[in-house]
Amino acid sequence: SEMSSSKSLKLCASTLSTASARKRSSLWTAMITLTRGEAVTGPLFCCAMASGESVLPARGSVSGCLVVRNEEALIERCLQSLAGVVDEIVLVHDGECEDRTLEIAERHGCRIYVRPLLGHAEASTIFAFEQARGEWIMSLDADEYLSEPLRAKLRELVSDEGVNGYE
Repeated sequence: SEMSSSKSLKLCASTLSTASARKRSSLWTAMITLTRGEAVTGPLFCCAMASGESVLPARGSVSGCLVVRNEEALIERCLQSLAGVVDEIVLVHDGECEDRTLEIAERHGCRIYVRPLLGHAEASTIFAFEQARGEWIMSLDADEYLSEPLRAKLRELVSDEGVNGYE
C-alpha cells in the first residue's frame, strides 16, 4: 500500500553516505528508505516469536535490512553505522557466500539468512522485510551507512506518529 504520509529527510545532505567504487570514489549523498512496517506488509504486521505466538512490534523499534552478495570490502562500515541505533539487523545473502561477509555480519549480531542465488535483490528484499521484527524497516545496501547526524536523529524520526515513511 502507498505511504499515506511520507516526508523527505531534511538531513539529506548528511543522512546516508556511500563510497562505493561501483558508484563514485568520493562520498556522496544517497537516499534512505525508512518505512513503518504496516506500510510494507499491511496493518496487521506481526512477527513470529520462538514460542510460535505473534505479537505487534515494539513501538519505535527499527529493523535494519540488507540484501548482500560477497560484500566483505564494504559491509563493516555499514554495520558499524547501525550499531546501537537499530534494534536488529536482518542480513540476507544472495547465494552461497564466497568471502568473509557472513563472518563480519555474525560479529555484529546480525540475523543471517542465506538464500539460493537469484542475482537480483528484489525477491530477497521482500524476504528480509518478512523476517524483520521492528515497527520500522530501514533498507540499506552494503555500501551505504548512516551519518552521525542521522544516527543522532533516528529515534526522533521514528517517533513521529503522523509519518509512516521517509524517502
